[in-house]
Amino acid sequence: MAGRKSRDKGYRQTEEEFQCAVIDYAHFNGWKVAHFRKAMRKDGSYVTPVQADGKGFPDLLMVRQGRIVVAELKSMGRKPTLEQRAWLEAFTDTEKVEAYWWRPDDEDWIEIERVLRAFTNTISS
Repeated sequence: MAGRKSRDKGYRQTEEEFQCAVIDYAHFNGWKVAHFRKAMRKDGSYVTPVQADGKGFPDLLMVRQGRIVVAELKSMGRKPTLEQRAWLEAFTDTEKVEAYWWRPDDEDWIEIERVLRAFTNTISS
């Protein structure tokens, strides 16, 4: 799979590495992907510039063939914030957007592959 690291004992994939791997896999399967990068402030801290209710917006917004998927990505041991959970719930409530919280573990990679896998529709005449 594109972007996956080897399974050396003790290796923990960072959230940024995981995000790159998910984006690579999504692109490989034909998804359009949006991610809004953080910017560094003068004091050296990072912030994602958003307005209105943007705090906690999911890491990835992906679109393909009429489907919309949003995903919050976390490294192992981390959980979404209250604002992130509120966004995931708001998307889920629309019943038009699939919303997920994924971590870089085998169980979540199985789900990522299932959700983002490209299906070929063949029409025979």
